[in-house]
Amino acid sequence: MVIRDWSSDVCSSDLQGLGNDEKAMESYRDALSYNPKYTKAYINLGQLYAKNGLNDKAITLYKNATTHEPQSFEAHLNLANAYRNSKMYDEAIDEYKVALNLHPADSQTHFYLGLAYRDRGNFPDAVESFERSLKLNKNLVDAHEEIGLIYYRKLKDNQKAVQHFEQVLQIRPNHPRADEIQNIINLLKGSK
Repeated sequence: MVIRDWSSDVCSSDLQGLGNDEKAMESYRDALSYNPKYTKAYINLGQLYAKNGLNDKAITLYKNATTHEPQSFEAHLNLANAYRNSKMYDEAIDEYKVALNLHPADSQTHFYLGLAYRDRGNFPDAVESFERSLKLNKNLVDAHEEIGLIYYRKLKDNQKAVQHFEQVLQIRPNHPRADEIQNIINLLKGSK
C-alpha cells in the first residue's frame, strides 16, 4: 500500500507561482481524484480556469466547492465573480449575497455586488452597495469613482457626482484618469 502525502495544495500553489498553470491544474485534479471533497482544490483549480478564460469550468468547480463546504466564503465569492464575468448577473448577485451573509463586513464583496447591480442596470442598488463598501472602507477609491459615474451618467445628480469624484482625487491625487475626472468636476460645477 502506497501512502501519498497530499500536500499538493502547497505544490500546486508553488507551480502557480512559477507560472506553470497546466502542471498546477494537473496537480489539483490529482488531489481531487484522491479526495473529491477537497474544497480548496476546487477553488484553486477554478481560479486557474477563470484566469485562463474558462468560466464555465470555473463555475462548475466553484459550485462543487459550495456543495462540499456551504459555509465557504471564498467559494461563494469566487462563484459570484465567475458568474459576473460570464454576464450571469442575477446568479452573481445571489452568490454575492450568500458571501455577504457569511462575511457581512467585507467591503470588497459589497463593491463587487455593486458592480453586478451596475452591470445588470440596477443603478440605485449599485449605489447602495457601493455606499455600504465605503462605510466599511472610506478610502475605497473605486467605489467613489463608480458612484460618481452612476450619478453623472445615469441618475443625473451632479452634486453627488462631484462629491464622489472629488473624493477620488483627494484619496488618489495621481489617479490614472485624474485629468478626465477633474474635467468632469469642472463641467458639472459650471467652470472651465
